[in-house]
Amino acid sequence: MKSYIFVHQGVSDEIEFALALLGYIVIRLPSFGALGPYVCCHPDSLLFPLPDGRLLMHENYYRENRELFDRTGLRFALTDEPVGAEYPQDVLLNALALRDVLYGRLDSVSKTVKAAYNKHVGVKQGYARCSVLALGERAAVTADRGLEKALLSQGASVLMLPPGGIILRAAAPSGFDEKGKKIKPVGDAVRCDGFIGGSGVMLGEDTCGFFGDITAYKHYEQLQSFARSHGVRLVSLGTGPLEDMGGAVIAGLK
Repeated sequence: MKSYIFVHQGVSDEIEFALALLGYIVIRLPSFGALGPYVCCHPDSLLFPLPDGRLLMHENYYRENRELFDRTGLRFALTDEPVGAEYPQDVLLNALALRDVLYGRLDSVSKTVKAAYNKHVGVKQGYARCSVLALGERAAVTADRGLEKALLSQGASVLMLPPGGIILRAAAPSGFDEKGKKIKPVGDAVRCDGFIGGSGVMLGEDTCGFFGDITAYKHYEQLQSFARSHGVRLVSLGTGPLEDMGGAVIAGLK
């Protein structure tokens, strides 16, 4: 079985090599010009793994990168719902699915995503998937009080961590805007208010990998203790500070 992992196009070669050593075929996602610079390369804003195994994406993004996606042999679903660079138009696919429950800003989440789940829990935080680090199906880490309350209401075990200490880097969108005008690149703006969910990804049932050195994260000890209590070990995929890269999307091909 081939296992693909879709990641931010800006991941380091070090991180790509670490994922390849674990057996993944690494696909760097190109930017999507319809989204803003801080999320235009983020897997959790570009792809949504549906329960039936298909990956949902915007049809314009698929059309721009059809050759890249088609050569994987994976199955895709497309949506033409409105998407934009301003919040909350940029959260169409940024919903969290945990234990068959969908969490998200329901007035902004794709109808296709909502139709795939019978139970929905609405939250104010539009970047629901990026804001939550899921450690399996029953444990989660977040800095968002609304998501904490929503997850607890559905029986999940939740660790609340203070925000901050995670890098969020802008990327230059590529392509053309809706008027056909080429999008101007932006500088490499860097913030320190990235989300914990976007900094890591579950690699199997008992391992969570991080974009950067997780041991350097200021809340590492607390996070490690919580993860260990749920049978999950934490591994660093690279060196340097922890970075919100929009998580990753894993898909298998039998």
